Amino acid sequence: MKGTRVGILVALLLCVPILLFRATSPGLLEDSDTKFLLMKLGEYNNPWRWFTHDWPLENHFYRPISTLIFELDWRLHPGDGRAFGMTNAILCCLSALGVFWLAAELTQSIWKSLVAQALFVSWTLGVTLPLVDYIPYAVVALVVVRILMQRSLRLDQVLVMLASVYVFSLLTSPDSKFSGDTLYWIPGRTATTMTVLCLVSLAAYVRFERLGAPRRAEPAPSATDVPATRSSVQRGFEPKTSIGWFVTSVAAAALAVGSYEQGVMLPFVVFGIGMLLRTQGVQARFSLQTAFWVVLFAYIVIRLQFVPIKPSGYQTQQFRDGTGVYLSLANYILPGVLSFRSLLISLSSGLVILLTGGVWGSLVTGLSNLAFWGGARAEWKPSAILVFCAAIAYLPMGFLHQFGHYHFWPGAFMAILAVTVMEPFWKGLVTAVSPQALRAPHRSSRAPGSLPHL
Repeated sequence: MKGTRVGILVALLLCVPILLFRATSPGLLEDSDTKFLLMKLGEYNNPWRWFTHDWPLENHFYRPISTLIFELDWRLHPGDGRAFGMTNAILCCLSALGVFWLAAELTQSIWKSLVAQALFVSWTLGVTLPLVDYIPYAVVALVVVRILMQRSLRLDQVLVMLASVYVFSLLTSPDSKFSGDTLYWIPGRTATTMTVLCLVSLAAYVRFERLGAPRRAEPAPSATDVPATRSSVQRGFEPKTSIGWFVTSVAAAALAVGSYEQGVMLPFVVFGIGMLLRTQGVQARFSLQTAFWVVLFAYIVIRLQFVPIKPSGYQTQQFRDGTGVYLSLANYILPGVLSFRSLLISLSSGLVILLTGGVWGSLVTGLSNLAFWGGARAEWKPSAILVFCAAIAYLPMGFLHQFGHYHFWPGAFMAILAVTVMEPFWKGLVTAVSPQALRAPHRSSRAPGSLPHL
Protein backbone atom coordinates (compact mmCIF):
# COMPACT_ATOMS: atom_id res chain seq x y z
CA MET A 1 0.00 0.00 0.00
CA LYS A 2 1.22 3.49 -0.83
CA GLY A 3 2.00 5.75 2.10
CA THR A 4 2.36 2.94 4.63
CA ARG A 5 5.22 4.55 6.53
CA VAL A 6 3.48 7.90 6.76
CA GLY A 7 0.28 6.13 7.75
CA ILE A 8 2.01 4.30 10.60
CA LEU A 9 3.48 7.58 11.83
CA VAL A 10 0.07 9.26 11.80
CA ALA A 11 -1.46 6.21 13.51
CA LEU A 12 1.08 6.56 16.33
CA LEU A 13 0.32 10.28 16.64
CA LEU A 14 -3.40 9.54 16.89
CA CYS A 15 -2.68 7.57 20.07
CA VAL A 16 -1.05 10.54 21.81
CA PRO A 17 -4.38 12.00 23.10
CA ILE A 18 -5.08 8.71 24.91
CA LEU A 19 -1.78 9.05 26.77
CA LEU A 20 -2.37 12.73 27.50
CA PHE A 21 -5.88 12.28 28.87
CA ARG A 22 -5.33 9.01 30.72
CA ALA A 23 -6.50 8.44 34.28
CA THR A 24 -3.98 9.81 36.81
CA SER A 25 -5.93 9.80 40.06
CA PRO A 26 -4.45 7.85 43.01
CA GLY A 27 -8.04 6.82 43.72
CA LEU A 28 -7.95 4.43 40.75
CA LEU A 29 -6.89 1.68 43.14
CA GLU A 30 -9.71 2.38 45.62
CA ASP A 31 -12.32 0.57 43.55
CA SER A 32 -13.59 -2.44 45.51
CA ASP A 33 -12.81 -4.95 42.73
CA THR A 34 -9.32 -3.53 42.25
CA LYS A 35 -8.52 -3.52 45.97
CA PHE A 36 -9.61 -7.13 46.41
CA LEU A 37 -7.75 -8.25 43.29
CA LEU A 38 -4.48 -6.62 44.40
CA MET A 39 -4.89 -8.07 47.87
CA LYS A 40 -5.14 -11.57 46.37
CA LEU A 41 -2.06 -10.98 44.24
CA GLY A 42 -0.10 -10.17 47.39
CA GLU A 43 -1.61 -13.07 49.30
CA TYR A 44 -0.57 -15.75 46.79
CA ASN A 45 2.51 -13.99 45.36
CA ASN A 46 2.68 -16.48 42.49
CA PRO A 47 1.94 -15.27 38.93
CA TRP A 48 1.88 -18.84 37.58
CA ARG A 49 -0.94 -19.80 39.91
CA TRP A 50 -3.52 -18.17 37.61
CA PHE A 51 -2.85 -20.72 34.86
CA THR A 52 -4.22 -23.50 37.06
CA HIS A 53 -6.78 -21.66 39.23
CA ASP A 54 -9.66 -19.20 39.21
CA TRP A 55 -8.55 -15.60 38.70
CA PRO A 56 -7.98 -13.37 41.78
CA LEU A 57 -11.59 -12.19 42.22
CA GLU A 58 -12.56 -15.86 42.56
CA ASN A 59 -15.84 -15.51 40.70
CA HIS A 60 -15.26 -18.47 38.35
CA PHE A 61 -13.38 -16.86 35.46
CA TYR A 62 -10.26 -18.22 33.77
CA ARG A 63 -8.13 -15.18 32.87
CA PRO A 64 -4.43 -16.00 33.33
CA ILE A 65 -3.15 -13.69 30.58
CA SER A 66 -4.93 -10.50 31.65
CA THR A 67 -4.13 -11.31 35.29
CA LEU A 68 -0.44 -11.22 34.39
CA ILE A 69 -0.94 -7.57 33.36
CA PHE A 70 -2.19 -6.87 36.88
CA GLU A 71 0.78 -8.82 38.26
CA LEU A 72 3.18 -6.71 36.20
CA ASP A 73 1.79 -3.43 37.53
CA TRP A 74 1.61 -4.73 41.08
CA ARG A 75 5.26 -5.83 41.07
CA LEU A 76 6.77 -2.87 39.21
CA HIS A 77 4.91 -0.03 40.96
CA PRO A 78 2.70 -1.26 43.82
CA GLY A 79 0.17 1.24 45.08
CA ASP A 80 0.85 3.73 42.27
CA GLY A 81 -2.51 4.56 40.69
CA ARG A 82 -0.89 6.78 38.05
CA ALA A 83 1.20 3.86 36.78
CA PHE A 84 -1.84 1.59 36.66
CA GLY A 85 -3.63 4.29 34.67
CA MET A 86 -0.72 4.46 32.23
CA THR A 87 -0.96 0.71 31.62
CA ASN A 88 -4.67 1.09 30.88
CA ALA A 89 -3.83 3.87 28.41
CA ILE A 90 -1.13 1.78 26.71
CA LEU A 91 -3.58 -1.09 26.22
CA CYS A 92 -6.11 1.33 24.70
CA CYS A 93 -3.40 2.72 22.40
CA LEU A 94 -2.48 -0.78 21.27
CA SER A 95 -6.17 -1.47 20.60
CA ALA A 96 -6.40 1.67 18.47
CA LEU A 97 -3.31 0.61 16.52
CA GLY A 98 -4.92 -2.81 16.12
CA VAL A 99 -7.96 -1.14 14.55
CA PHE A 100 -5.65 0.68 12.14
CA TRP A 101 -3.83 -2.54 11.20
CA LEU A 102 -6.99 -4.60 10.73
CA ALA A 103 -8.69 -1.83 8.74
CA ALA A 104 -5.59 -1.48 6.53
CA GLU A 105 -5.55 -5.21 5.82
CA LEU A 106 -9.28 -5.29 5.04
CA THR A 107 -9.66 -2.07 3.04
CA GLN A 108 -6.15 -1.85 1.51
CA SER A 109 -6.43 1.90 2.11
CA ILE A 110 -4.26 3.85 4.54
CA TRP A 111 -6.51 6.89 4.79
CA LYS A 112 -9.62 4.81 5.47
CA SER A 113 -7.72 2.97 8.18
CA LEU A 114 -6.64 6.24 9.78
CA VAL A 115 -10.22 7.51 9.80
CA ALA A 116 -11.41 4.30 11.45
CA GLN A 117 -8.65 4.55 14.05
CA ALA A 118 -9.37 8.23 14.74
CA LEU A 119 -13.02 7.37 15.28
CA PHE A 120 -12.09 4.56 17.69
CA VAL A 121 -9.75 6.89 19.59
CA SER A 122 -12.53 9.47 19.98
CA TRP A 123 -14.80 6.79 21.47
CA THR A 124 -12.02 5.64 23.80
CA LEU A 125 -11.65 9.20 25.07
CA GLY A 126 -15.40 9.68 25.39
CA VAL A 127 -15.27 12.61 22.97
CA THR A 128 -18.62 13.56 21.49
CA LEU A 129 -18.83 14.85 17.93
CA PRO A 130 -21.54 17.54 18.12
CA LEU A 131 -21.54 18.27 14.39
CA VAL A 132 -22.50 14.68 13.58
CA ASP A 133 -26.14 15.32 14.47
CA TYR A 134 -26.30 18.19 11.97
CA ILE A 135 -24.67 16.49 8.97
CA PRO A 136 -27.93 14.75 7.89
CA TYR A 137 -29.61 18.18 7.81
CA ALA A 138 -26.89 19.41 5.44
CA VAL A 139 -27.38 16.33 3.24
CA VAL A 140 -31.14 16.88 3.14
CA ALA A 141 -30.68 20.57 2.27
CA LEU A 142 -28.29 19.67 -0.55
CA VAL A 143 -30.66 17.11 -2.03
CA VAL A 144 -33.68 19.40 -1.65
CA VAL A 145 -31.88 22.10 -3.65
CA ARG A 146 -31.40 19.60 -6.48
CA ILE A 147 -35.06 18.53 -6.25
CA LEU A 148 -36.19 22.15 -6.55
CA MET A 149 -33.88 22.73 -9.50
CA GLN A 150 -35.10 19.69 -11.43
CA ARG A 151 -38.72 20.09 -10.23
CA SER A 152 -39.13 16.37 -9.70
CA LEU A 153 -38.51 13.83 -6.96
CA ARG A 154 -36.72 10.53 -7.49
CA LEU A 155 -36.71 7.48 -5.21
CA ASP A 156 -32.92 7.45 -4.92
CA GLN A 157 -33.02 11.00 -3.55
CA VAL A 158 -35.46 9.98 -0.82
CA LEU A 159 -33.29 6.99 0.08
CA VAL A 160 -30.14 9.11 0.36
CA MET A 161 -31.83 11.66 2.62
CA LEU A 162 -33.10 8.93 4.93
CA ALA A 163 -29.89 6.87 4.82
CA SER A 164 -27.82 9.85 5.95
CA VAL A 165 -29.32 9.53 9.44
CA TYR A 166 -28.11 5.93 9.78
CA VAL A 167 -24.73 6.46 8.13
CA PHE A 168 -23.70 9.37 10.33
CA SER A 169 -25.14 7.82 13.49
CA LEU A 170 -22.36 5.23 13.13
CA LEU A 171 -19.88 7.97 14.05
CA THR A 172 -21.14 7.99 17.63
CA SER A 173 -19.85 5.66 20.35
CA PRO A 174 -21.53 2.23 20.61
CA ASP A 175 -22.05 2.77 24.35
CA SER A 176 -22.08 5.78 26.67
CA LYS A 177 -19.65 4.03 29.08
CA PHE A 178 -17.23 3.00 26.31
CA SER A 179 -14.37 5.08 27.75
CA GLY A 180 -15.32 5.04 31.43
CA ASP A 181 -15.08 1.25 31.71
CA THR A 182 -11.91 0.84 29.64
CA LEU A 183 -9.52 3.78 29.88
CA TYR A 184 -10.59 5.00 33.32
CA TRP A 185 -11.43 1.75 35.16
CA ILE A 186 -8.61 -0.61 36.13
CA PRO A 187 -10.54 -3.95 35.90
CA GLY A 188 -11.59 -2.98 32.36
CA ARG A 189 -8.13 -3.97 31.17
CA THR A 190 -9.31 -7.57 30.96
CA ALA A 191 -11.39 -6.58 27.92
CA THR A 192 -8.77 -4.25 26.44
CA THR A 193 -6.06 -6.92 26.72
CA MET A 194 -8.33 -9.36 24.91
CA THR A 195 -9.16 -6.74 22.27
CA VAL A 196 -5.49 -6.12 21.49
CA LEU A 197 -4.88 -9.84 21.03
CA CYS A 198 -8.06 -10.40 18.99
CA LEU A 199 -7.19 -7.58 16.61
CA VAL A 200 -3.63 -8.87 16.21
CA SER A 201 -5.02 -12.34 15.50
CA LEU A 202 -7.48 -11.07 12.90
CA ALA A 203 -5.04 -8.72 11.18
CA ALA A 204 -2.37 -11.43 10.99
CA TYR A 205 -4.95 -13.85 9.59
CA VAL A 206 -5.97 -11.40 6.86
CA ARG A 207 -2.31 -10.81 5.99
CA PHE A 208 -1.79 -14.58 5.82
CA GLU A 209 -4.71 -15.03 3.41
CA ARG A 210 -3.77 -12.06 1.22
CA LEU A 211 -0.25 -13.39 0.80
CA GLY A 212 -1.00 -17.06 0.25
CA ALA A 213 -4.63 -17.64 -0.70
CA PRO A 214 -5.54 -18.11 -4.38
CA ARG A 215 -7.48 -15.40 -6.16
CA ARG A 216 -10.83 -15.62 -7.92
CA ALA A 217 -10.39 -16.20 -11.64
CA GLU A 218 -10.54 -13.00 -13.68
CA PRO A 219 -13.59 -12.77 -15.97
CA ALA A 220 -12.97 -13.32 -19.67
CA PRO A 221 -12.34 -10.11 -21.64
CA SER A 222 -15.44 -8.59 -23.18
CA ALA A 223 -16.10 -6.13 -25.98
CA THR A 224 -16.55 -3.30 -23.47
CA ASP A 225 -13.10 -3.73 -21.83
CA VAL A 226 -10.43 -1.13 -22.47
CA PRO A 227 -8.04 -2.51 -25.11
CA ALA A 228 -4.52 -3.43 -24.03
CA THR A 229 -1.62 -1.26 -25.18
CA ARG A 230 2.17 -1.54 -25.12
CA SER A 231 2.23 0.07 -21.66
CA SER A 232 -0.46 -2.22 -20.21
CA VAL A 233 0.66 -4.36 -17.27
CA GLN A 234 -0.78 -7.82 -16.80
CA ARG A 235 -1.73 -8.22 -13.15
CA GLY A 236 -0.74 -11.59 -11.83
CA PHE A 237 -0.63 -13.18 -8.40
CA GLU A 238 2.01 -15.50 -7.05
CA PRO A 239 1.15 -17.07 -3.67
CA LYS A 240 3.85 -16.55 -1.04
CA THR A 241 4.79 -18.64 1.96
CA SER A 242 3.20 -16.90 4.94
CA ILE A 243 2.99 -19.54 7.65
CA GLY A 244 4.52 -17.12 10.15
CA TRP A 245 1.46 -14.89 9.98
CA PHE A 246 -0.82 -17.87 10.52
CA VAL A 247 1.14 -19.02 13.57
CA THR A 248 1.01 -15.46 14.93
CA SER A 249 -2.74 -15.35 14.39
CA VAL A 250 -3.43 -18.65 16.15
CA ALA A 251 -1.05 -17.83 19.03
CA ALA A 252 -2.73 -14.46 19.57
CA ALA A 253 -6.12 -16.21 19.54
CA ALA A 254 -4.95 -18.58 22.28
CA LEU A 255 -3.79 -15.65 24.41
CA ALA A 256 -7.04 -13.77 23.74
CA VAL A 257 -9.31 -16.51 25.10
CA GLY A 258 -7.06 -16.66 28.15
CA SER A 259 -7.62 -12.96 28.77
CA TYR A 260 -11.39 -12.55 28.75
CA GLU A 261 -14.39 -14.79 28.08
CA GLN A 262 -15.62 -12.68 25.17
CA GLY A 263 -12.66 -14.02 23.18
CA VAL A 264 -14.47 -17.34 22.66
CA MET A 265 -16.29 -15.66 19.77
CA LEU A 266 -13.05 -15.20 17.83
CA PRO A 267 -13.43 -18.35 15.65
CA PHE A 268 -16.87 -17.11 14.54
CA VAL A 269 -15.43 -13.69 13.72
CA VAL A 270 -12.55 -15.28 11.79
CA PHE A 271 -15.16 -17.07 9.67
CA GLY A 272 -16.85 -13.71 9.00
CA ILE A 273 -13.54 -12.14 8.02
CA GLY A 274 -12.95 -15.04 5.64
CA MET A 275 -16.31 -14.32 4.01
CA LEU A 276 -15.35 -10.65 3.71
CA LEU A 277 -12.13 -11.60 1.95
CA ARG A 278 -14.14 -13.73 -0.47
CA THR A 279 -16.11 -10.65 -1.52
CA GLN A 280 -12.76 -9.07 -2.45
CA GLY A 281 -11.67 -11.99 -4.62
CA VAL A 282 -9.38 -13.59 -2.01
CA GLN A 283 -10.29 -17.27 -1.75
CA ALA A 284 -9.93 -17.64 2.01
CA ARG A 285 -9.06 -21.20 3.00
CA PHE A 286 -11.77 -22.05 5.50
CA SER A 287 -10.30 -25.48 6.23
CA LEU A 288 -7.34 -23.78 7.93
CA GLN A 289 -9.71 -22.03 10.32
CA THR A 290 -9.99 -25.37 12.10
CA ALA A 291 -6.95 -24.26 14.11
CA PHE A 292 -9.02 -21.54 15.79
CA TRP A 293 -11.70 -24.05 16.75
CA VAL A 294 -9.01 -26.31 18.21
CA VAL A 295 -7.87 -23.36 20.34
CA LEU A 296 -11.44 -22.82 21.52
CA PHE A 297 -11.87 -26.51 22.35
CA ALA A 298 -8.59 -26.55 24.29
CA TYR A 299 -9.68 -23.46 26.23
CA ILE A 300 -12.98 -25.11 27.19
CA VAL A 301 -11.19 -28.26 28.37
CA ILE A 302 -8.68 -26.29 30.44
CA ARG A 303 -11.37 -24.07 31.91
CA LEU A 304 -13.45 -27.06 32.96
CA GLN A 305 -10.35 -28.54 34.56
CA PHE A 306 -9.43 -25.54 36.73
CA VAL A 307 -12.59 -23.43 37.20
CA PRO A 308 -15.85 -24.59 38.84
CA ILE A 309 -18.74 -25.18 36.44
CA LYS A 310 -21.38 -23.91 38.87
CA PRO A 311 -22.06 -20.17 38.39
CA SER A 312 -20.61 -17.96 41.09
CA GLY A 313 -22.71 -15.49 43.03
CA TYR A 314 -21.35 -12.68 40.86
CA GLN A 315 -22.23 -14.52 37.66
CA THR A 316 -25.74 -15.26 38.90
CA GLN A 317 -26.16 -11.60 39.71
CA GLN A 318 -24.90 -10.52 36.29
CA PHE A 319 -27.00 -12.85 34.12
CA ARG A 320 -30.13 -11.36 32.58
CA ASP A 321 -32.84 -12.43 30.18
CA GLY A 322 -35.93 -10.95 28.61
CA THR A 323 -36.42 -8.02 26.27
CA GLY A 324 -33.19 -6.25 27.23
CA VAL A 325 -31.09 -9.04 25.74
CA TYR A 326 -32.78 -8.91 22.34
CA LEU A 327 -32.78 -5.12 22.23
CA SER A 328 -29.05 -4.99 22.98
CA LEU A 329 -28.32 -7.45 20.18
CA ALA A 330 -30.69 -5.65 17.81
CA ASN A 331 -28.81 -2.42 18.46
CA TYR A 332 -25.89 -3.95 16.55
CA ILE A 333 -27.74 -5.89 13.90
CA LEU A 334 -30.38 -3.31 12.98
CA PRO A 335 -30.63 -0.22 15.21
CA GLY A 336 -33.90 0.68 13.51
CA VAL A 337 -35.60 -2.12 15.45
CA LEU A 338 -35.27 -0.05 18.62
CA SER A 339 -36.73 2.98 16.89
CA PHE A 340 -39.73 1.07 15.56
CA ARG A 341 -40.29 -0.38 19.02
CA SER A 342 -40.25 3.12 20.53
CA LEU A 343 -42.66 4.24 17.83
CA LEU A 344 -45.12 1.44 18.60
CA ILE A 345 -44.95 2.13 22.33
CA SER A 346 -45.61 5.82 21.70
CA LEU A 347 -48.55 5.14 19.37
CA SER A 348 -50.15 2.89 21.99
CA SER A 349 -50.92 6.02 24.01
CA GLY A 350 -53.07 7.46 21.20
CA LEU A 351 -52.69 9.26 17.89
CA VAL A 352 -52.30 12.59 19.68
CA ILE A 353 -48.69 11.54 20.22
CA LEU A 354 -48.13 12.27 16.52
CA LEU A 355 -48.06 15.95 17.45
CA THR A 356 -44.74 15.44 19.25
CA GLY A 357 -41.36 15.38 17.55
CA GLY A 358 -40.07 12.25 19.25
CA VAL A 359 -42.42 9.96 17.34
CA TRP A 360 -41.31 11.28 13.99
CA GLY A 361 -37.68 11.05 15.07
CA SER A 362 -38.15 7.35 15.85
CA LEU A 363 -39.84 6.81 12.49
CA VAL A 364 -37.06 8.54 10.55
CA THR A 365 -34.36 6.65 12.46
CA GLY A 366 -36.01 3.32 11.71
CA LEU A 367 -36.59 4.10 8.06
CA SER A 368 -33.00 5.31 7.69
CA ASN A 369 -31.73 1.78 8.38
CA LEU A 370 -34.01 0.31 5.75
CA ALA A 371 -33.14 3.09 3.31
CA PHE A 372 -29.40 2.47 3.56
CA TRP A 373 -29.58 -1.29 3.16
CA GLY A 374 -32.11 -0.92 0.35
CA GLY A 375 -30.10 1.72 -1.48
CA ALA A 376 -26.76 -0.06 -1.06
CA ARG A 377 -28.05 -3.41 -2.26
CA ALA A 378 -25.35 -3.63 -4.93
CA GLU A 379 -22.57 -3.17 -2.33
CA TRP A 380 -24.18 -4.48 0.84
CA LYS A 381 -22.02 -7.54 1.49
CA PRO A 382 -18.90 -5.96 3.08
CA SER A 383 -21.00 -3.76 5.37
CA ALA A 384 -23.32 -6.62 6.31
CA ILE A 385 -20.36 -8.88 7.19
CA LEU A 386 -18.86 -6.18 9.43
CA VAL A 387 -22.23 -5.87 11.18
CA PHE A 388 -22.18 -9.65 11.64
CA CYS A 389 -18.67 -9.51 13.13
CA ALA A 390 -19.63 -6.75 15.58
CA ALA A 391 -22.84 -8.51 16.62
CA ILE A 392 -21.21 -11.92 17.04
CA ALA A 393 -18.34 -10.40 19.06
CA TYR A 394 -20.88 -8.81 21.40
CA LEU A 395 -23.29 -11.78 21.51
CA PRO A 396 -22.34 -13.46 24.84
CA MET A 397 -22.20 -10.11 26.64
CA GLY A 398 -25.78 -9.34 25.66
CA PHE A 399 -26.94 -11.81 28.30
CA LEU A 400 -25.25 -9.83 31.10
CA HIS A 401 -26.03 -6.56 32.82
CA GLN A 402 -24.14 -4.00 30.80
CA PHE A 403 -20.64 -2.56 31.19
CA GLY A 404 -18.98 -0.29 28.66
CA HIS A 405 -16.01 -2.57 28.05
CA TYR A 406 -18.35 -5.20 26.59
CA HIS A 407 -18.50 -2.98 23.50
CA PHE A 408 -14.76 -2.37 23.15
CA TRP A 409 -13.94 -5.25 20.80
CA PRO A 410 -17.21 -4.94 18.80
CA GLY A 411 -16.48 -1.21 18.59
CA ALA A 412 -13.45 -1.97 16.42
CA PHE A 413 -15.73 -3.44 13.74
CA MET A 414 -18.19 -0.57 14.12
CA ALA A 415 -15.38 1.92 13.46
CA ILE A 416 -14.38 0.05 10.29
CA LEU A 417 -18.06 -0.20 9.33
CA ALA A 418 -18.49 3.56 9.67
CA VAL A 419 -15.76 4.04 7.06
CA THR A 420 -16.99 1.23 4.82
CA VAL A 421 -20.57 2.52 4.49
CA MET A 422 -19.34 5.93 3.38
CA GLU A 423 -18.36 4.64 -0.06
CA PRO A 424 -21.81 3.42 -1.21
CA PHE A 425 -23.43 6.38 0.55
CA TRP A 426 -21.16 8.85 -1.24
CA LYS A 427 -21.94 7.27 -4.60
CA GLY A 428 -25.64 7.52 -3.86
CA LEU A 429 -25.30 11.14 -2.75
CA VAL A 430 -23.41 12.13 -5.90
CA THR A 431 -26.10 10.51 -8.03
CA ALA A 432 -28.87 12.21 -6.04
CA VAL A 433 -27.47 15.74 -6.45
CA SER A 434 -26.28 15.33 -10.05
CA PRO A 435 -28.40 16.46 -13.02
CA GLN A 436 -30.42 13.62 -14.47
CA ALA A 437 -29.19 12.32 -17.81
CA LEU A 438 -31.21 13.49 -20.80
CA ARG A 439 -32.60 10.93 -23.19
CA ALA A 440 -32.05 11.49 -26.89
CA PRO A 441 -35.27 12.38 -28.74
CA HIS A 442 -37.01 9.55 -30.55
CA ARG A 443 -36.27 9.44 -34.27
CA SER A 444 -39.03 8.48 -36.66
CA SER A 445 -36.46 7.12 -39.10
CA ARG A 446 -32.89 5.85 -38.98
CA ALA A 447 -30.04 8.32 -38.82
CA PRO A 448 -28.21 8.86 -42.12
CA GLY A 449 -25.53 6.22 -42.61
CA SER A 450 -26.78 3.92 -39.85
CA LEU A 451 -27.05 0.20 -40.46
CA PRO A 452 -30.50 -1.28 -41.01
CA HIS A 453 -32.03 -3.31 -38.18
CA LEU A 454 -32.22 -6.96 -39.16
